[in-house]
Amino acid sequence: MRSALMQALGQDAEVAAMGLALVGVVIDQIASLAEVEKALQTPTREAIQGKADQAIFQRRAEAVEKERAIKENELATELELERKQEQLIAQRGDNALAQVRHQNAAEQAKTIAKLERIALSADANSKRITLEAQANADAQRSLAAARLEEDSARHEIWKGSAAIESCSKSLNPKSSLGSNHSTKTLQPAHLCAIHWHQSTRHHHA
Repeated sequence: MRSALMQALGQDAEVAAMGLALVGVVIDQIASLAEVEKALQTPTREAIQGKADQAIFQRRAEAVEKERAIKENELATELELERKQEQLIAQRGDNALAQVRHQNAAEQAKTIAKLERIALSADANSKRITLEAQANADAQRSLAAARLEEDSARHEIWKGSAAIESCSKSLNPKSSLGSNHSTKTLQPAHLCAIHWHQSTRHHHA
């Protein structure tokens, strides 16, 4: 600008007509009209305002992004808490169910043990009753056999007594056993008894 100004003033005829010669040009200030200055300042001012608006928008966008991130973080935290709460509830339910199953198993085991004890007791009682019945039956059979033997012996004794009495009545009191026996005279009852015992022994043989 300074060179262009020196060239223009050096070629100006009015300067030469006034007897002046241009030696140098010093620019102290450049000023324009208010309208021109305003027109020149408008783009700069708009650019500065645009940058300011962009900065404000950027700050607002960053604030919104931060707020969104905070909300998402809060939501994620709440979801995590809900998930853990759900897991806790499920775990408590499983624990309660396991406890109920354990109690039911224990009660079932107690019931089975009790039934087994009852069955063993009933079996023992049944065996005891069977053994007692068998013992009573054996005792009754033994008693009946003994009574039968006793009755049979009594009957035999009665038959012998009757036969001896009948025989003694039919014999002479002075009869003897003959030459093969003792010469001692025997009573008729003794002779009949000997004869009955010999016949009985022969019958049993």
